[in-house]
Amino acid sequence: MVPNIFLYDAHCREDYFSHSLAYVLNMFPPLGEALVRRIARLAGKDPELVGRFQTCEFIAHEFSQAHTASKPDLKFVCSKSIIYFENKLDAPLSIAQMQQHALLARGRRRCYLVFVSNINHQSPALRSMSRYIHPKGRDHYQWVDLLPALDGAYRKSSVAARVLGDFRTALKRQGMIGRTIKGAAGSLYTSGSQACHLALQQLWEQLRALGFTLDRKRNQESTLRIYATPTRQYPLLNPRFEATAGWLKADLDFECLIITALSRANGAISHRLANFPSQHDCEFVPNPFQNIGYTYHGHFVLPVKFAAHGASGSIDFHALQKPLTKLLAFLTASFSST
Repeated sequence: MVPNIFLYDAHCREDYFSHSLAYVLNMFPPLGEALVRRIARLAGKDPELVGRFQTCEFIAHEFSQAHTASKPDLKFVCSKSIIYFENKLDAPLSIAQMQQHALLARGRRRCYLVFVSNINHQSPALRSMSRYIHPKGRDHYQWVDLLPALDGAYRKSSVAARVLGDFRTALKRQGMIGRTIKGAAGSLYTSGSQACHLALQQLWEQLRALGFTLDRKRNQESTLRIYATPTRQYPLLNPRFEATAGWLKADLDFECLIITALSRANGAISHRLANFPSQHDCEFVPNPFQNIGYTYHGHFVLPVKFAAHGASGSIDFHALQKPLTKLLAFLTASFSST
């Protein structure tokens, strides 16, 4: 069914969300393209496997046979494949339902099935299904994995920006608030949330133990102020956790710790930072601009992993120790004599 959010139908909560998502993706095809590519990328697959996004249909109201369960919620039609998309918000997982859906994918060439939920379901049986796509190391996608693909960049006050702004508001109302962490309410990626402040406090302790120099975090701040040297020489570093760094580079579309480097000095600092030996665990992306007396030189991007604790998780700071140590060594060697 071609989705039209202006035609009223008595959808349940999940169906209404699926219907609205299909409408938005068809209205703004670049978002559909970003979504299918993110699905493939998180699964460790070449996005060209599925091809280019074409249309999205809401098919949950249809039945494959009179005596069988309903079809998945959405059908993504791509240039090289079809992706069936089962959406859950907070509802329990039904393996029997997913196995029924898998029959649709198994009977067609280049046809795949994905499962997305607001909450984490540990079910290895999902991975055993034919043509089932899942993120590396996990049994299924969560909405926090895919929401960054819906952050389209459209001119402020344009119709597109207003529609997408309304849609993102609806996502929050549906409970899709981003990454939750153990011990705090709200999303890690919401500025000023309990989760944001707790994560920064935990990061503050890790950075201090590694040898960074830190100013005490102010309660209202959603970042830290840290230096590589005890004398607080520039660059000043402002870290924050983000759901994606895709706005910097397309291949940085993953959850990460972004550390912005800035100063009140001249461009010599930018030149030195450009010599950072970027690797997959820590990459420097130049992005110079001026703002309120500061020169912003660029951003260090470090992938972040999480340890699962039911519906929430905790940041794997152990995995961040090596790239942060390398970063500190580089900054100390480059700027301690300035």
